[in-house]
Amino acid sequence: MLTADAQGKPLKTVTGSVGDAAAIQQTIRKEDWNSYRIVADGHRLQHFINGTATAECLDKHREIRRRIGILALQLHTGPAMKVQFRNFRLKRLPATKRVAFIAGRKSHGYGAHEHRAGCMLLAEALSESGLPLETVVTTDGWPSDANFLKDVDAIVIYADGGARHPFNEHLGELHQLMAQGIGVVCLHYGVEVPAGQSGDAFLDWTGGYFETDWSVNPHWTAAYNTFPHHPIANGVRPFAIRDSRRMVLPHEVPRGDARCDTDTHGPATC
Repeated sequence: MLTADAQGKPLKTVTGSVGDAAAIQQTIRKEDWNSYRIVADGHRLQHFINGTATAECLDKHREIRRRIGILALQLHTGPAMKVQFRNFRLKRLPATKRVAFIAGRKSHGYGAHEHRAGCMLLAEALSESGLPLETVVTTDGWPSDANFLKDVDAIVIYADGGARHPFNEHLGELHQLMAQGIGVVCLHYGVEVPAGQSGDAFLDWTGGYFETDWSVNPHWTAAYNTFPHHPIANGVRPFAIRDSRRMVLPHEVPRGDARCDTDTHGPATC
């Protein structure tokens, strides 16, 4: 695995093995043709010789890794030699989707509303899931880099809501992105925006939002034991968690979307 050290320089860490080196050498044919296969799936690189895995690297150095690259043939220095290549084939993998995380500024105390940590952990989990996804994270509110949201397929926002919601001052930009089919995910407090322009935008984009003095956010232990037949529930197992939930969201006429939460709070929690 390739990461960055304290100075930002590349740091290689061995996290496992693809096999015994001597056994791998036995699969290589000397003075004969060998079959090479290189798989570049996002930032995971795999190398095979005659069907045997010889190397694998996960590039997590966000500053220097690249989304695109070149095909290059290498000839080592040394005595005179003859090297031949033939039968090149380039196969494109399914297009990688790019997910942008926007973490809000610090607000609550330690351990609560950890916007930065929450976004980084979820982004890392998605990157290592094996799905064709690439994740990028910006912290401390709306991104200062104008190109951060370029070519994204989905935006995930985890930030304080209400008047402090990062989306409030960028509705025009977001309307253009949503018109292109970009997805949007709002986590926790990120579903709350003021009624009016922001609220109307959320109704259009997500079907609902948390409205002050109308919606409630009770604290209780919710138990989720059953889940709908919906892609968002794939791989989710029953669990229980105590947290605040933002309920009673203004919503539009249902559009065939599945309700994925299966527990409700009691009146004592309101």
